[in-house]
Amino acid sequence: GTISFLKDSLTQTISIVRIAFPGMIILASIFDTILNYWVARLILKRFGYKLTNFTSFFNWRASKSFFGSYLLGMVLIILGTTYKIPLLNRIGINIQVFFAVVFLIYGLSLTAFILERFKIKNFLKWVIYILVCFQPILSQIVVWAAMLDIWIDFRRLLAIRKE
Repeated sequence: GTISFLKDSLTQTISIVRIAFPGMIILASIFDTILNYWVARLILKRFGYKLTNFTSFFNWRASKSFFGSYLLGMVLIILGTTYKIPLLNRIGINIQVFFAVVFLIYGLSLTAFILERFKIKNFLKWVIYILVCFQPILSQIVVWAAMLDIWIDFRRLLAIRKE
């Protein structure tokens, strides 16, 4: 019944986390580094030092090589599964996890650009960001939009339409 379903789901989740743990550690380290930089920047500003800020979030871009890396992860998973090489499978899963998060952030950046472009109010922006983060179908759409943006450059198209 329900208990066995929950037990199976938990077991499956634990096994996925064990496989994807290296990628999760790398992502956590990157976020920690960014957070430390922001905090250090604020503290040093009080002492009269100035550290450069990051580019505005809605202008963040991803390289075409990110898309290639994401595809490499898929290929490694397919090869690892086909030829029964668990290490390739694990490496591929970690690459996929890492770049899925990268593309989600990049997609949120694209979303921020679009919301800014159409002058959406801050409260509504935050509602949209929260929905994207917690609604899997919206997250997936944002990830796909980010992947397409690498090739299509929606920001440029929207800038042209504005003129």
